[in-house]
Amino acid sequence: MLNESCEVYEKYANTPSQIASEIYFYAEWAGYFVCNPDFFIERKNNGSILILYTVGGCGTLEYREKIYELTPNTIALINCIDPHTYYPSGDEKWSFYYVHFSGSESFKMYEYIYSLDESAKFEGNNILFKYVTDIISHCKTRTVAFETKISKRICGIVYEMILTRHQKEKSGIDTICEYINENYAEEISAEKLADMLNYSRCHFSVKFKQIMGMTPHEYIKKRRIDRAKELLIEDNTSIEKIAELIGYNDTCSFIRAFKSMENITPLQFKKRYFCR
Repeated sequence: MLNESCEVYEKYANTPSQIASEIYFYAEWAGYFVCNPDFFIERKNNGSILILYTVGGCGTLEYREKIYELTPNTIALINCIDPHTYYPSGDEKWSFYYVHFSGSESFKMYEYIYSLDESAKFEGNNILFKYVTDIISHCKTRTVAFETKISKRICGIVYEMILTRHQKEKSGIDTICEYINENYAEEISAEKLADMLNYSRCHFSVKFKQIMGMTPHEYIKKRRIDRAKELLIEDNTSIEKIAELIGYNDTCSFIRAFKSMENITPLQFKKRYFCR
């Protein structure tokens, strides 16, 4: 159900080129609305991600069993496949910029961002405002390389949103990463790392994976294998010695760990590097 009753109605369609649809984020629709009080959108199964940046008045968003008040300088990020409804709050006109975008694993990216705080609402800022309005401008003017510019701006919006969601936990996780980077060759348990932040083991593991994209165990393993790769190409240190230096009790465990990440053995890696 759509009633796009607006005092100001700017709407720009954009059909992506083949290269944009294959490798970029791309805008499908973008524009600016100043909505009349009877404006109302209710829909689902629309294959895009929607950004709503409120600049005046107030709107209401019903989405994933939650109700959000969209006040000036706030952003809503919506997976339009899901049922969603939005409309002005009360009798006041509601104005917002909007971008529907897709491409480049947009939906996986969306679900990751949403999972960080289980919320579709973000605080806006000057950077995000500029990115959103730049996208609309590029959709309108279509100058040289405008699709690349749009993709870059969408990437910037994604980055800012992820950074915002991570900010609360970032300093603590940075401390843990620094500790692992300095002590990866030692025996490090998730319980010990959680205790450093006064977290439960479960809460710590969840937050670490959300921010770093891997479990604490995977991060330690990655750090050890990274160091092993450096040692393999730096000097003639034996495989046995490298295993010891990076924290493995026996060579077989090291080789298994290395192969699980690189799909080749340490010796094969060394030969491949020097045969390039």
